[in-house]
Amino acid sequence: LARALASKASYMKICRQGQGVHEALGGTTRLQALIAALNGSYTDVVFQYGVNDLRLRGNVSQLESEMLSYLSLYNGRKSVCTLTPRTDSTDSWATTGGQTQKAAPWALSDLNTYNNYVRGLPAGVSRCIEAADGAMSARDSGLWAAATPGKTLDGTHPTPVAAAAVSDSVAQNIF
Repeated sequence: LARALASKASYMKICRQGQGVHEALGGTTRLQALIAALNGSYTDVVFQYGVNDLRLRGNVSQLESEMLSYLSLYNGRKSVCTLTPRTDSTDSWATTGGQTQKAAPWALSDLNTYNNYVRGLPAGVSRCIEAADGAMSARDSGLWAAATPGKTLDGTHPTPVAAAAVSDSVAQNIF
């Protein structure tokens, strides 16, 4: 998402590598102090947590609840991103046939359940930012789209090529 915003608007990322929303909510006092310091100088908040929450805990209903708790800390328009897949590959993600879902507690059904929940715009959410469709071979396939150059090098993170493709569609939905 940052690539989509870089040339369009100012933004601030509030997270650290590998963090889940449950960890962000554990530091709510510091987070609330930051939000107070921003003093309403922002118009939007975009929620991109979720991959690490499902990767570590595999609990969709807990993630949905924590997402709403996190968003309740902010004012302004609230957007939530769908989640991209996590797979292993026998052919460096050159084909969908060489991919398999990452091991438990991650499950394709959890990913699809969460993404469809987000697409349904839960109460308090203004907009769904569709990142999954830009990364997957087909909606709810749970597989990275095969492409040259590839969309991922590790089965979890998009390459610059994939990020640019997703950011183009994301930017159209935001601005």
